[in-house]
Amino acid sequence: MKKLLIFILAFVLVLMLALCLAACFDKEDPNGNGQPAKDELAEAIAGLPQSSAVDYLWDRLKGYWTAADNQFAGFTFNDGLPCVEFGYFETEWGCVGELTGAVPTGKYVATLKVLVPAQEANMISDARDEMRVDVYLDVSDLPVDGKIKIKIEMQANGGWYQYNWGGNSLMDAYNSIH
Repeated sequence: MKKLLIFILAFVLVLMLALCLAACFDKEDPNGNGQPAKDELAEAIAGLPQSSAVDYLWDRLKGYWTAADNQFAGFTFNDGLPCVEFGYFETEWGCVGELTGAVPTGKYVATLKVLVPAQEANMISDARDEMRVDVYLDVSDLPVDGKIKIKIEMQANGGWYQYNWGGNSLMDAYNSIH
């Protein structure tokens, strides 16, 4: 009887270990956003600018991301059209524009073409002409650690920044770093 109890206990422990290992090697990302495997991302990037590839990427990126220096980036929809929002928290600098094109530039890298509409001067910011902005997106780390890299051509330093998931809203993203 004692041997049977030890056998059952050992079997349960082995089963628990197997389930834990299976969870560790799951294709989902560690932060639970349901991020795809690298192969699926590479296929989506290669499929750009097809709308199905854009929709696939936006479904995985949808929401707001944060980076060093109070930066944020958002991947949202406006009237069913994909939009990119980017800027700095606690400043007046920020833009939101419609995605007008997407070009694969590497296995996991794409150039997103964003049209930012003109803006009249207001209490917060100066007037701004319509702009076409290239946003460079690298999703190679998304399935590994849930992070993405973004480079925005119009930023002063023009470098790549690593972005972490911030939340479903801009306020969630702000609260995640403050």
